[in-house]
Amino acid sequence: MDILDILLDADNREPITLMEEGGRLIKFEQVAVIPYAQKIYCVLKPLDRLEGVKDDEAIVFRVDETEDGNHVICPEEDKDVAIIIFEHYYDLLMESLVKKEEDDMELKRDNEQDGGKIVDMLVDKDAVSEITLVNEQGKELVCKQVYACRGDAVYCILVPVEEIYYMLCGGALLFSVSEENTLTVVKDRALSKQIFSNYYRETQKGGK
Repeated sequence: MDILDILLDADNREPITLMEEGGRLIKFEQVAVIPYAQKIYCVLKPLDRLEGVKDDEAIVFRVDETEDGNHVICPEEDKDVAIIIFEHYYDLLMESLVKKEEDDMELKRDNEQDGGKIVDMLVDKDAVSEITLVNEQGKELVCKQVYACRGDAVYCILVPVEEIYYMLCGGALLFSVSEENTLTVVKDRALSKQIFSNYYRETQKGGK
């Protein structure tokens, strides 16, 4: 089956397998398909360990057409284009979150350590790896923290470790954090783009 057909199949939940130059097969989870500038891009998250890529990172691929009419995907090497594709993905994610009925979640108390404030734990890279959120209905969601920063408030990027109904496992959520341990999904698109872009740039620097 052509790779483009697989990417555009809304019912497909199977991993996408690509081959490295050395012949090693790598499995990826499809996060999003983004059309941009008359091209098609996809955001894929490695399921196997990939050199230079952290466990919580995704990669932007470009879909190219070969001379015989088949399609192949190649990593997008233009960092500016990759950032734009991620921003488009975050726009789609924010649109889906707007439809959610419940956007406030509270950190489960099991994650508190030595009476410290949650906001201090989130910005301490050594303090938290996985945290559990619980909404007002008591439903729990286990997430991996990948980024936190302080600005006019504390913000954190969390990646659910399991698939939830409005996004695929491996997608990221941006929350603002209150002193009362309440996390609220950030719906301000400009702010979301800024924080996710900062995170992307920092991961790129770290990968050098």
